[in-house]
Amino acid sequence: MQHAKQIAEHATLQSFLNCYLRETGSGEWITEDERMKSIFSNTLNRDTVPTYLCCRLSAQNVTLYGEVIYKSSTDRHLFGEKFYYQIGDSNSVIKADYVTVITFLIKEMSINYGEGTNPAELMLRVIRSCRNIEEFIKERIEDTSALYGFHTTFIEAEQSLLFGHLTHPTPKSRQGILDWKSEMYSPELKGECQLHYFRAHKSIVNEKSLLSASTTTIIKEELSNDEMVSKEFIAKYCKEDQYALIPIHPLQAEWLLHQAYVQDWIVQELLEYIGPVGKYFMATSSLRTLYHPDSKYMLKFSFPVKVTNSMRINKLKELESGLEGKEMLNTAIGEVRERFPGFDFICDPAYITLNYGTQESGFEVIIRENPFYSEHANDATLIAGLVQDAIPGERTRLSNIIHRLADLESKSCEEVSLEWFRRYMNISLKPMVWMYLQYGVALEAHQQNSVVQLKDGYPVKYYFRDNQGFYFCNSMKEMLNNELAGIGERTGNLYDDYIVDERFRYYLIFNHMFGLINGFGTAGLIKEEILLSELRSVLESFLPYNREPSTFLRELLDEDKLACKANLLTRFFDVDELSNPLEQAIYVQVHNPLESEDYISVRRRVLRQLVESLIYEGIITPVRIEKEEQILFIIQGLDEEDKSVTYKCYGRERMTFGRISLDSLIVRVQDEQQEIQSVSQFLEEVFRVASVEQAKLDSFMHELEQTIFKDTIAQYERNNKKEYNQKSYDEFESHLIDGHPYHPSYKARIGFQYRDNFQYGYEFMQPIKLIWIAAHKKYSSVGYENEVIYDEILIEEIGERKLEEFMERICNRGCNPKQYVFIPVHPWQWENFIISNYADHIQGKFIIYLGTSEDEYCAQQSMRTVRNITNPKKPYVKLSMNLLNTSTLRTLKPYSVVSAPAISNWLSDVVSNDAYLSDEARLILLKEFSSVTYDTNKKAIYGSLGCIWRESVHKYLDAQEDAIPFNGLYAKEKDGTPIIDAWLNKYGMKDWLQLLIQKAIIPVIHLVVEHGIALESHGQNMILVHKEGVPVRIALKDFHEGLEFYRPYLKEVDKCPDFTKMHRTYANGKMNDFFEMDRIECLQEMVLDALFLFNLGELAFVLADEYGLKEERFWIMVVEEIENHLRIYPHLKGRFENIQLYAPTFYAEQLTKRRLYMDVESLVHEVPNPLYRVRQLMKQKSVVTGGNYANR
Repeated sequence: MQHAKQIAEHATLQSFLNCYLRETGSGEWITEDERMKSIFSNTLNRDTVPTYLCCRLSAQNVTLYGEVIYKSSTDRHLFGEKFYYQIGDSNSVIKADYVTVITFLIKEMSINYGEGTNPAELMLRVIRSCRNIEEFIKERIEDTSALYGFHTTFIEAEQSLLFGHLTHPTPKSRQGILDWKSEMYSPELKGECQLHYFRAHKSIVNEKSLLSASTTTIIKEELSNDEMVSKEFIAKYCKEDQYALIPIHPLQAEWLLHQAYVQDWIVQELLEYIGPVGKYFMATSSLRTLYHPDSKYMLKFSFPVKVTNSMRINKLKELESGLEGKEMLNTAIGEVRERFPGFDFICDPAYITLNYGTQESGFEVIIRENPFYSEHANDATLIAGLVQDAIPGERTRLSNIIHRLADLESKSCEEVSLEWFRRYMNISLKPMVWMYLQYGVALEAHQQNSVVQLKDGYPVKYYFRDNQGFYFCNSMKEMLNNELAGIGERTGNLYDDYIVDERFRYYLIFNHMFGLINGFGTAGLIKEEILLSELRSVLESFLPYNREPSTFLRELLDEDKLACKANLLTRFFDVDELSNPLEQAIYVQVHNPLESEDYISVRRRVLRQLVESLIYEGIITPVRIEKEEQILFIIQGLDEEDKSVTYKCYGRERMTFGRISLDSLIVRVQDEQQEIQSVSQFLEEVFRVASVEQAKLDSFMHELEQTIFKDTIAQYERNNKKEYNQKSYDEFESHLIDGHPYHPSYKARIGFQYRDNFQYGYEFMQPIKLIWIAAHKKYSSVGYENEVIYDEILIEEIGERKLEEFMERICNRGCNPKQYVFIPVHPWQWENFIISNYADHIQGKFIIYLGTSEDEYCAQQSMRTVRNITNPKKPYVKLSMNLLNTSTLRTLKPYSVVSAPAISNWLSDVVSNDAYLSDEARLILLKEFSSVTYDTNKKAIYGSLGCIWRESVHKYLDAQEDAIPFNGLYAKEKDGTPIIDAWLNKYGMKDWLQLLIQKAIIPVIHLVVEHGIALESHGQNMILVHKEGVPVRIALKDFHEGLEFYRPYLKEVDKCPDFTKMHRTYANGKMNDFFEMDRIECLQEMVLDALFLFNLGELAFVLADEYGLKEERFWIMVVEEIENHLRIYPHLKGRFENIQLYAPTFYAEQLTKRRLYMDVESLVHEVPNPLYRVRQLMKQKSVVTGGNYANR
């Protein structure tokens, strides 16, 4: 174990260095630096410490280097033990202790900032602070249960801050306490002391109380109930008379007795010094506020000690502030406690002092409520105590709590952390932001002023303490005055809004919320970026309630830099902020951790796709103003007060199906213009003029917010992974993380919590094992006429030995295995849906849990289909999941499961008997060759238990062939480069695209025209087989629900499956309900919608926007290849014309409207067809060929 001296010195350097980096903007993070490697060749171990801090002190020609253990997004980093300095360009470095490093930093500041500084004083305070920390560690190093235990009392938490303020250069600097007195008065040393009492004649007493008794009476009653106070004392001093008793901190009493005016009062017999009396009070984290578990009140004293930056004196106006805070809660402002029952104040409802003109006499005592007396003290902790760094080898208290909860709940630390943080924001952040926006009342809610009551480890009650920390906004003065006459005036708590914004932002967000998030991150509990995203989401939810002229929210959400209190500079210039005008410390501009590039990028994308789809689908009708090649879209809305608000953005109506593409950020205009920040605010305001049911709007907004949250995490994961160029098909399935390029809620995954999203989201490539159950044949069905293949697949999937074990388990339950079938279940579905919704079937042994698969699987893009990573040639498994994603519940309808093998067999037969499809195109069908479902006929659980086995693409790949999901052709790498960029450069765009159309698109069209069968060929349902990027052929999949046919076009009608025999649902259905269509135009809509609009159209956009290939030229190439195919197969021409793929318009599905108007009968809209337009251009021989890239 490290020595206390080492621990203290490291903590001191870490705090100082974090302050220096934040406040000066210095420092760079080095991961790869060849020159540094040579300098440190014999010193640093780059295998164990991948990141180093490099701090160049140019004024001294010195460079500092240090190991980085944890690089924080909230800018409080953890550093290793080793630091070095380099002089000039020397090829060697010298090891540096903490004094050397800090001396270099202070000297650099002195040179840069010039006069008005006191570097020697600062260095002295750093050293004294470090020595105090060392002393505290020596005394408390074995006291780990009180410091970091799952259960602690209020006072144990108050006395646990061994390292103090983690972003202060001198956190334990105490000027005014002699070393030999430290043990008595320091909370870290469990200090406790008797109060010293003065008896004062009421002629010089100034006291006020908002309680039922006067301050004097309260003090005398407390003494009368104190077992350590003698009866003689009580009789003499605690009676009702013309005198008041004033308790004083011992250090202050000693100081007061040396003051001339105090001695005068004593000589005049107006004042009597009594001395120490009564029980021993305990020092809380502020030192000057004392506590006793058996007292209903805490006492806040003045005392002659400078802690961190300031002398700790109760000012006269602060005495009034305590009363004002109490009075405020009896007005409408107190509604905050009703709106947020988990939020409360610890009030300072009384005070007492002696009159000394307009000055403080030093006798100022504040009476503070004590909600933590007796048993109420259990599990109450200040936030600073939760996140305080632990002694090396120990966990922080927060970490111990989260780990304990994770063990108790069988959850991951990440999941528990997220839940804990959300609950905490509900009782702390939300009420304080609401109160500020509603009434202009800001609380100085830093970590030390924030106390949380825990129940079973989770936060249930938040207390704000220190009622001297109120700020009122001048802009709200009239409203506040109506609630409480003269509010803020006698206390001096009224400030201009910009000052209040700045302070509120620092105390609540920087110190408190960022500090808490950092506590989670440094303890390794959850990534800071996840909690920052949660915090940002909550702040955005308040945008509709924003109050002008406050910039609190806007700057937090918009600005890359924010004003932040500079504790180092404040100490460096020796500024006492409490005695300064406006009580102002030094503030500097620092990095805004809420400005996550990943978050902002995702939020902008969701908003862009939302607005594009709302306009495209005709859900809203903006004003359009043509401006050169762009359109200015103007969207009208109403805010919550029914005041007009306008949204503006620039975009284009594209040639490709008339799709809308926005080219600019979306701005909100009301008084001023600013980028839109909140999806919810936008929808609420726009749909006040375009009506939609509130419940549906709320549901849709939830999907969008979840999309932003989950995609931000996915993008963060991708951006922090090493990029690699050569990817197999399976790797692409996990690499293509961007989701649907049109649908705004492309990653909602409603039903997934954070842990679920990480464990089962395809982007994270986490291995999973399937759950196997036995399902009684009373409710089960295997694929139609598929029993033999089903038995074979069980042996392949489970294995003979494991199958025998499963049979034995059924027998052990007293059941007959022959009465059961076996169904694999997704582990998420089992845990979150099956267990609770099929409890009666499990109890009745209709469902028997058997165990988990031996093979491991990994999710594909569709989430519910998993691939076997133990043996990639084994089948894909498509499973029911009650997960809502891209507007669709991912269950498997029993009738479609039963018919799946028959459909695949039929399609396979059609293809094998078509010479072009089988021999020339070599079309691959990934057959769904076996299936099983469990159907109770109950609507609430319909389709929630089923499985389809699909062939693996690896089964069909020849040597040198590889594959990529078709949507990968229009996806991009994390640097924005299209995935196909290297292929286009290598083969030339025109040749490559022509080959792609021939090999991938024409076979799908041929199947429709020749055989009257249309497949839902969107980007995930098509797989391009290629050889080093050269298109070779196409593989198609997912037929059981994504197929339509037109009987008059079938070649061999008798081979078409009779679906009415397979399931009662088909028998009870009618034409157009399932697979068979009564019009050939229905097939046209399937092809144009799935294959062209939302698939090939995306490729057209990429080639146009990234490579200059005009969309007209793209679609001309498509038409040319279709026409070439018709020339080769002239018998298809008439049939092709009947399908009308060249129709001027067609009806496309409205994906966004489906989320807002689910009950509307028609959810399609008419859109222009680019194939028609270019066909007309070709007929007119007036072809626009596009840019010169086509010939590369």
